[in-house]
Amino acid sequence: KQWYQRRVRGTTFNATSCTDCSAGYYNPLTNQTSCSTCSPGSYSDKTGAAQCALCAAGSFANSNASISCSPCAPGSASNQTGSVSCDLCKPGNFANLTGSTSCSSCSPGSFTDSSGSTFCSLCSPGSAASHAGSLKCDYCPAGSFAKDKGSVSCSLCKPGSFSSNNGSSECSLCAPGSATNQTGSEVCESCTVGHYAATNGSKVCSSCSPGSYASQTSSTHCSLCSAGSFAAASGSANCTLCAPGSAAGTVGSTNCTSCNPGYSAPNSGSSSCSACAPGSYNNATASTSCLSCQPGSFAANNASTSCEACAAGSSAGFPGASSCQECSPGSFAANSGSVNCTLCTAGSSASDMGSTSCTLCTPGHFTNRTGTIECFNCPGGTFSDMTGSVNCSTCHAGSVSKAGSANCTDCGPGTHPDSHKTECLGDSCHPGEYRSENGSCLACPAGSFSPSPNATSCVSCNPGTFNPLTNQTSCSACSPGHFSTKNGSLTCTPCAAGSFSASSGATKCSACAPGSFSATLAAAKCELCDTGSFAAHSGSTHCSTCAKGSAQSKKGQRACEKCPKGKYQDKTGQSNCNGCRDVNTYTTYRIGSQSAEDCHGPLIRYEVEREGVHELTDQKTIDTSRHEHHIGFHAVSGDWLVRIPEHHYTEYHYIKQGHRLTINAVEHESLHIEPVITNIFCYKDTEGHGMMFAGYQSKDYLGRQCRTRCSNKDGEEIGPHCEVAGHVYLKSPCGIPRCVWDVKCSAGLGTGYRGNVNSVEGIVSNVACQAWNKDYPHHHSEFHPTSHNIERYGLGKHNYCRNPDPQQLKKPWCYTTSSWIRWQYCDIPTCSTEFPYFEH
Repeated sequence: KQWYQRRVRGTTFNATSCTDCSAGYYNPLTNQTSCSTCSPGSYSDKTGAAQCALCAAGSFANSNASISCSPCAPGSASNQTGSVSCDLCKPGNFANLTGSTSCSSCSPGSFTDSSGSTFCSLCSPGSAASHAGSLKCDYCPAGSFAKDKGSVSCSLCKPGSFSSNNGSSECSLCAPGSATNQTGSEVCESCTVGHYAATNGSKVCSSCSPGSYASQTSSTHCSLCSAGSFAAASGSANCTLCAPGSAAGTVGSTNCTSCNPGYSAPNSGSSSCSACAPGSYNNATASTSCLSCQPGSFAANNASTSCEACAAGSSAGFPGASSCQECSPGSFAANSGSVNCTLCTAGSSASDMGSTSCTLCTPGHFTNRTGTIECFNCPGGTFSDMTGSVNCSTCHAGSVSKAGSANCTDCGPGTHPDSHKTECLGDSCHPGEYRSENGSCLACPAGSFSPSPNATSCVSCNPGTFNPLTNQTSCSACSPGHFSTKNGSLTCTPCAAGSFSASSGATKCSACAPGSFSATLAAAKCELCDTGSFAAHSGSTHCSTCAKGSAQSKKGQRACEKCPKGKYQDKTGQSNCNGCRDVNTYTTYRIGSQSAEDCHGPLIRYEVEREGVHELTDQKTIDTSRHEHHIGFHAVSGDWLVRIPEHHYTEYHYIKQGHRLTINAVEHESLHIEPVITNIFCYKDTEGHGMMFAGYQSKDYLGRQCRTRCSNKDGEEIGPHCEVAGHVYLKSPCGIPRCVWDVKCSAGLGTGYRGNVNSVEGIVSNVACQAWNKDYPHHHSEFHPTSHNIERYGLGKHNYCRNPDPQQLKKPWCYTTSSWIRWQYCDIPTCSTEFPYFEH
């Protein structure tokens, strides 16, 4: 046998045979002594291989002598044969299966930011990825949003909404007081002055209607112009005060009305025109003052448009007269419009009040004085034969005359005048004489008279008449202001002070009526008490001035009126009471208050650096946008709330009386400051007669010091009261007024409302409310009358409207007794300037 060596591919043999290459090895040549290992990226899964196979795409072999290829793990891929390793998927790509030949791009709306990802994450709300293969999601820019996961793009905010930050998942509605009409808004524009936005999501700010205004930016409502001011155009930032001579009597006026003739308004901002007082007038519209009537004229009534001339027989000697004075007896005024009455000249007289002329003394009478009420008889033995005599002439020799004679009579033959020249001796008795028992003629004594000759006796002067002389034929009537009560009076008695007689011939004087007086003797009339004074009884000689705590605005009154609650008077003799410093928030706890210290109401002081100290007695919103410092508050009287207007109504700072608070003004655009009136300065009568009252009053309604502060924890009908010292300690009411706010109207969100409205408006008629402690017909769990809900929201075993859910609901409401209506707001008016805080 021939020996030789032979090599065949894939085998090696010596001598008798060749050995097959093991799996993982190969030999492509003949005559080899060994097999080669399969290099990385290839494999041989059989023995005797002449070649190694390349790993298919999607697999790899990373070592020599591989008998198989491993598939690419999820998150990696190989897109060619013979791979030594698989490539990790790049960021933005993924492979979720084994053996992947390529990585897939993340679809729009998803991303992966790492290598070797097996999945892509959806974009979170507020972000988006608009193209495939994103490494990250882009935050939605301000003014846009993406609500859902996996968003491909961001949507622009609609008009009325905004997003101020990047990455918003939703847009916020514009808050009340702001608006935007653009898409994609980053902020809402604050309403300018004169405009407002009342609700969330406003696209535009509305102009304030005529008669209302908004003086602040970001207003949520417009305020009605107060009485005395107006806004003629829409969009007003402020109301204009009515000019002097005009007024606006209601809130929300669009113009001011000129004062009618007879009325005036001296100052700007008048809510009404004042009637011209008696004694003054004006005859033009839009007057700023009333004119005093000139001397000689008067105006008796209020609102006079002209003055009347004093009638003849009367006068007014000073300007501003409300009536004319009748000329007293002995004087006259011939014409209308007289400033003064003229005394009758010598030789004339006027016996009546209000004379328009003087009467000349008739023959036989005279007066040598001015201002004579009645002419005198010429004495016996004298005469006056003409009218207007100022004296009488003596009878010539051989003649006689009786008193009041116009001429003298010659004595007849055989007779001669007596020593008084009043009678001829031996002749018959004359008037003014009487025949005595012995047959002689005697003169009638003073206080009597005889009107005819040959009288056998003289007649006594009747009551109301007098005669101071002898030998008289008549008696004179007592002049006004005088009287006589008996027969035979020689003189008349002057009326005492406090009485009067208006006409001649009075037999008595009348007492001055209450409200009038006469200070002197012989008064013909009584004077009316002036304003600020009174006369309580008849027969007054003077008027008493009104005491402190009272006033009287009318003349001729019998009493002064005590100052009502809310007013005081610290002086005597005043015609009006003074109002407390703020008519809305201040009052007095009793009538007849004598000092401003009796006025009780809220007061807070706040201090801003470089601006000084300000005081408030009622609610106000202050602009803090221009302040760069802190604002300090001091609650001097009562408790106060300080709120940020744009925050929820239930969020506030509470400052108790006497406490202080400092707020950083830089953090807020504005601050709203309001006093706590309810249960501090007034009490809710519907709440156990004021059981919740927590004010600081420590005096009773008479001003007496209490042992403790006023309260009504025992719910007595007298309301808040206290104990005052006496023989024993006695309960005494404090005079605290009843609240109107949150009883007859609802303030704020209505959480404090304690009124008695207990029905809602239905389709046909009102529907009664369901009691809060009941679950039929509507079951509820959170609004039962627990101790918290009773104290905080006024719930109870009743069905009155309340608001125990201020976070969600904005006014008082109730569950209804109708199966078709679960709940509904109650028809309760909102507290505003139309409602006072409390009853005066």
